[in-house]
Amino acid sequence: MYTDTPYNESRLLIRGYKYLNESSLYTDIFLMQYIEWDALFRIDFVTCTFERILLIRKTFGSCTFNNCIFNNFDFKKSKFSNCHFKNCIIINCDMKKTKFNDIYFEECEFLGVDLESSNFYNCKLKRTKFLKNKLNFMIVKNIKIWKPKKWKIWKSEKWIKIKDFSDFLKHLNE
Repeated sequence: MYTDTPYNESRLLIRGYKYLNESSLYTDIFLMQYIEWDALFRIDFVTCTFERILLIRKTFGSCTFNNCIFNNFDFKKSKFSNCHFKNCIIINCDMKKTKFNDIYFEECEFLGVDLESSNFYNCKLKRTKFLKNKLNFMIVKNIKIWKPKKWKIWKSEKWIKIKDFSDFLKHLNE
């Protein structure tokens, strides 16, 4: 379903679509234009499923992904900037050499994702899990992770600034 969002008519809203292979992307007239330009900007994806899709070297800017599932999605060497992922599940995806700049991941799960040589710069991770992923040669700079303390008392939750990759790994395993 395509509708203009009430708060900003210049954004494309895609709700409830299931893209189950490459050809399903190209039959979508609205999305096809963005893909042909190698850039997807100002698109809100809500409750969408992406499976067995190849989108290498694409640019995603100011997009939101809310309650989306990415399964066997290949977007290596892509660039994401100023995007927000909320309640997304990212499973068995190839994200090698992907750049994430100014991204907010909120309550997301990365499961079996290849993030080798990816770059996370100026990102925030709130209640986001990384399980059984390939993280070799990953570059992490200016990352913040939301960490609740074990004892639930007033003001016990806070953002923790991550200094480097080893610091990132330490907080992922806690």
